[in-house]
Amino acid sequence: MAVDLDSAGSHRPLLGSGFNMEHALWSCPQFHSVLRNEILEPFRPSLARVDSGLLPAAPDELSARQLSPDVYASVLNSSPYLASWDFFKTLNSAGVKVLLGVWGGPPQFTDDGTRLGTLLPSHYDDYVNYVMAVVDFLVRVKQVRLWATTIANEPTAGTGTTSRPRA
Repeated sequence: MAVDLDSAGSHRPLLGSGFNMEHALWSCPQFHSVLRNEILEPFRPSLARVDSGLLPAAPDELSARQLSPDVYASVLNSSPYLASWDFFKTLNSAGVKVLLGVWGGPPQFTDDGTRLGTLLPSHYDDYVNYVMAVVDFLVRVKQVRLWATTIANEPTAGTGTTSRPRA
């Protein structure tokens, strides 16, 4: 997998409105019934930042060594979340660019065993693999078009996994 970080200069700026949609909102079935008529059609947003916040990163009973893309895909493909992926497709069909905000990694990767803890340096690569697995699941398995992703949700505000700066 390759990541091109030098392509920003070849893209035009996005013009228009945008929304930030937390998982507690977009996973609510009642919200889905008003999304198209009350948000997408009147506002015609160009961009939606969709936060993966409340999704379980991985089963608590597994150790960090036991976590893998197959484990993450199994969780993401479980019944409580299947309807959620239709939300992304609704945004796609309305022409909205989706910016996926990955909210913290598995608690097995942090110093305090929570998704709000500090990412242990020994798990930096594991966290990258987790983010890649979430993106791969959405794009390849669920056929969602993602415009971009961010690997943390306001880490300095205490709302996701933080990491220590490297010297």
